[in-house]
Amino acid sequence: YAYAHCKFLKVVLDNNLIMSRVGYNAGDPLGQAMSISDNALAGAITATFSRAVCQPFDVLKIRLQLQAEERSNAKYRSMKHAISQIYKEEGVKAYWRGHIPGQGLSIAYGAISVGIYQTLWHYSERKGFNLSSSKTKLAALDILIGTFAAIPATILSYPMDVVRTRLVCQSPAVSSHSANLVNSPYSGTINALSQIVSKEGWQALYKGLPAALYT
Repeated sequence: YAYAHCKFLKVVLDNNLIMSRVGYNAGDPLGQAMSISDNALAGAITATFSRAVCQPFDVLKIRLQLQAEERSNAKYRSMKHAISQIYKEEGVKAYWRGHIPGQGLSIAYGAISVGIYQTLWHYSERKGFNLSSSKTKLAALDILIGTFAAIPATILSYPMDVVRTRLVCQSPAVSSHSANLVNSPYSGTINALSQIVSKEGWQALYKGLPAALYT
């Protein structure tokens, strides 16, 4: 479903080549728009597969980011070394540590951002806003629509980002500096959410959000 709809279609209208956004069917010159729920579902499905494949790299990224030591003294001296050490000390399951909240993050972000982006882009296309031949105007419109789609998606999915990071870095095998970032062991996603809210307040679920909105 996601593959069938999430692709770029080139259409010709009034002798002008227009790049239609993903989520359109080819029967109509401008593309028959899917509903916002269809777009959201396509984004969620695509994000699910992407997260499942990329989660090990996310674990490696977080572990390496949290190291404060010099490379020569660090627990993980490189990505290759980190892959080896994590496997030896924690087993293959560790590569998918934090996968459940990670999936929640990806599904929520994918569904909301793609749903909003596709809907707004088709609306602008129907109103003729993006039929301009100016690449500058089209780029500006694309950035504007992308911003409107990304902001609510980031805000609504961010708590899962915090929980995922906590779960990834709480392993006892992580360096003491990194381990200090997590005050309590979490048994899972729900337990982490409960502990964070009860001990730190719901605001803790949005730590770092202002910086995330710029990325």
